[in-house]
Amino acid sequence: MAEEETLPSIGSLVVCTATKVLEHGAYFKLDEYKNIEGYMPIGEVSSTRVFDINDVIKVGHRYVCKVIRVFPAKMQVDISLKRVTEKEKRDKLIEWKRKQRALKLIEIVSNKIKYEKEKIIKELKPLLEHKFGELFSIFEALAKEGESVIEGVNLPIEIKKELVSVAKEHIKIPKAEVRGEFSLTSFHRSGVNVIKDMINKAESNLKDLRGLINTEISYLGGGRYLLVITADNYKVAEEAFNKFMSTLSNLSNQQKAIFSFKKVQ
Repeated sequence: MAEEETLPSIGSLVVCTATKVLEHGAYFKLDEYKNIEGYMPIGEVSSTRVFDINDVIKVGHRYVCKVIRVFPAKMQVDISLKRVTEKEKRDKLIEWKRKQRALKLIEIVSNKIKYEKEKIIKELKPLLEHKFGELFSIFEALAKEGESVIEGVNLPIEIKKELVSVAKEHIKIPKAEVRGEFSLTSFHRSGVNVIKDMINKAESNLKDLRGLINTEISYLGGGRYLLVITADNYKVAEEAFNKFMSTLSNLSNQQKAIFSFKKVQ
């Protein structure tokens, strides 16, 4: 998995490092493949005319290229730089960097437990094929959901625990956040207490989501408040936000208070 032994297919994107630059072309090591060499004719370097290939291709530099021809007998491919769009380049580099991060995390586990990383990768392969599609997604799920993600994987229990531990240590799961301002005005003689009670009831009505969300309410002045709800995913945060505002709306009608709200960035 660290390095594929098969040849890439025509039209696929590859991350490669320049190893030799000649007058009419350049040679590359395909970083994701084992013992596969790439050759780029000078005509595939740029969509504009290139007088000196050294102006574009530098030995040791990494590039995203597209495979245009495959030669299985020579374990070689011809590649193009000019046929890669900016979006393809960006997406491929993100994919490649995520893969490198995942392989590094597996290496950390392997070194800690003294267990071959190739065996770990082999046992995780079914998850790649049937659920996650890429290694780093497995680690993101481990950081968020724990050992249940690899429950059916044929690895020793100490390896599973270490995979979870390393994932949680090295991966920060971004929190979804929903923010909104609301205003409450009560003309009751105990209006301040009425408003406090309404807000407390709206917040208490989120108790079924306790543990899934974090709620912060700040007073902005002039009867205005800021509500910030964070959760592991946007759907839960949105559900809590709507429930809070709906509760306040109903309570304000009962108390003949003036209520309004809006979402903010």
